[in-house]
Amino acid sequence: MVDKVTLQVLANHCRAAAENMAYTLYRTAHSTFVKETEDFTVMVMDRTGRVVAVPMDLGATWYPGMNYNRAIELVDEYRPGDIAFTNDPYSGYLATHAPDTHLWKPIFHEGEIVCFVGGHVHNTDMGGAVPASLSRSLTEIHQEGIRFPPMTLMRDGAFDETVLRIMMMNVRKPALNMGDLKALAGALNTGERKIQAMVAKFGARGFMDGLDGLMDYVPGTTTLRPGLAESYEISADGLVYTFKLRPGVKFHNGREMTAEDVKYSLDRVTNPKTQSPGAGFFATIKGFDEVSAG
Repeated sequence: MVDKVTLQVLANHCRAAAENMAYTLYRTAHSTFVKETEDFTVMVMDRTGRVVAVPMDLGATWYPGMNYNRAIELVDEYRPGDIAFTNDPYSGYLATHAPDTHLWKPIFHEGEIVCFVGGHVHNTDMGGAVPASLSRSLTEIHQEGIRFPPMTLMRDGAFDETVLRIMMMNVRKPALNMGDLKALAGALNTGERKIQAMVAKFGARGFMDGLDGLMDYVPGTTTLRPGLAESYEISADGLVYTFKLRPGVKFHNGREMTAEDVKYSLDRVTNPKTQSPGAGFFATIKGFDEVSAG
């Protein structure tokens, strides 16, 4: 277990890395969507794709709870210098619509992935039925433009020119798209440098254990986050967690939350008939794939 002082120091380093990534992207992007409306994100993730750190002042603010795990696992192989991407809302449950293009980069130390850095930009246009690819008149995802499932965008530090040609042939503003993609790739490279500095400071194992600690503990303490539960028990094999709901948690209409409410919410998110992008939060739970597949 990492002590609380080290955890707080590591948290500050991770936040600084995210801030540096955001500033790099903000300063080098080409489109109005990124440079003025700040429709972008950057983040530091652990090895499984859980978001550990995001910037405080730049970019969108709704991604701290995102889990990249499902998208990460849809890419067959990672090498040092690789960057993967997707803009398909139904492949890994990251993008909210086709213009949102997510990139993520594995960070290696001595041949082992120690974490990922990632983020997204809202592309100006991805083709489709209307300019900017978004309209209330659209009735299906195909009308939003070209979609790419999770795949390698950069191999060994170089862009895949075939993928880029396909994208640029199908969008209305290729120069803006290309400029923003390069800016985001540059931001991820900035994040990689910051991560390598942290690994040098804390050691690879200390760094990875610290990321786990940041996800599981109340900031600045060694106390596990209770969330909606006031207590919990873990089975001997570590596979079953039994939670006791904290009393007094109420909905906006005043009704108190029950265990059935929690189960209903999980069922709605993971059931293939009602599945939402939030399903990605549960992707690392054993049995999730079987449930989500029906």
